Amino acid sequence: MDRTEHADSAAGSLDEFVSTVDAFQETVGRMNRRYEDLEQRYLEINQQLEATNRRLQAAADENRRFGEYLDCILQGIDVGVVAVDEQETIRFFNPAAERLLGRTAGWARGRSFSSCFPGLAVTADSFAAERAREIEYSPAVGRETRLLHIGTFAIAGDGAVPGGIYVLHDLTASRKMEKELGRLRTLAALGEMSATLAHEIRNPLTGIAGYSGLLIRELEDGPQRRWAERIEEGVHRLDRLIMHMLEFAREPQLDRRPVRWQSLGREIANAFEESIRHTTITLTREFPDRWPETVGDAPLLRQAVLNLLHNAEQAMAKSGGGEIRFAIGHISAGDVEIEVADNGPGMEQQVLEQIFRPFFTTREQGTGLGLAIVRKIVEAHGGSIAVESRPNDGSRFTIRLPAGG
Repeated sequence: MDRTEHADSAAGSLDEFVSTVDAFQETVGRMNRRYEDLEQRYLEINQQLEATNRRLQAAADENRRFGEYLDCILQGIDVGVVAVDEQETIRFFNPAAERLLGRTAGWARGRSFSSCFPGLAVTADSFAAERAREIEYSPAVGRETRLLHIGTFAIAGDGAVPGGIYVLHDLTASRKMEKELGRLRTLAALGEMSATLAHEIRNPLTGIAGYSGLLIRELEDGPQRRWAERIEEGVHRLDRLIMHMLEFAREPQLDRRPVRWQSLGREIANAFEESIRHTTITLTREFPDRWPETVGDAPLLRQAVLNLLHNAEQAMAKSGGGEIRFAIGHISAGDVEIEVADNGPGMEQQVLEQIFRPFFTTREQGTGLGLAIVRKIVEAHGGSIAVESRPNDGSRFTIRLPAGG
């Protein structure tokens, strides 16, 4: 190959090399531009992810705060809330449910609701129907029976019931209040009726008493005189009933003064001991070393306590005598507790439930107003009276009076 041919061949190779380099540089340029595009896209996606993460974190924080807020509400409300899953396993048990059902959350969680509280559990269909019912429930033997309103609500799922919620309301206090309100309304109506009847009866009764007295003075001993004496005895019984009716009808007007129970308690005991001096009944005093003082109407309180003592005396007369315990003591916050207990025949439950009802009596000569008046006097002082009794085991009446009267 001559020199000219060699030069042409070298020039061609150089052009091809330059062309290859240019192509490579163009490819590198395109790749750099694509990398820059990818890098820009990455930055944009990364920014979008960061924004999304911030939104998700904010939503999670909000959900956490809402969960804590909801948990505070459920922990603090006075309504029992129990959540169960589709297997009836308890997953949530708030403090109100602990109080109403007598079990702790630690004990209840993870257990079957139907096995723990068989009288309260419902089926999945009942959850779906969102039914409500009222039931009397006692968490344990000897514990107070409560009236519970139980609502059931299904937890929403895909065509099934994955769980449910029991909502428990304690209606015990409100029902007691309703009964007490009804009792007060009845007492008010009875009071008005008693006052009207007493005034209507007393006028002709006075005439009957006068004429029967004249007959007794005029008649000699014999059947007719004894009939007149029985009329007079009946008039006196009616007059005593009318006095009790008028006393029951009147709202106690308290003359509030300091009540020194040291002197009042001894005065009551001495008066009662004098009345039972010729009986087989004995009185046991249980008085404190440090005597309480309250504010109230001493004569009315004396009447109330003496009434309880005489009631115990009359109950024990049926069994031939016995012992009556008269106790005065302190309870919390300086309040006073007065007890009158006997070892007499006691009372049946049906009698016990009606013992304070006006005109209810188990005695032939009773008016049925004595204990109703006692309760009225005690409640006028802001206090309460309770009774415990069982057949053949005596009775115990307890008066509690606030320190302020």
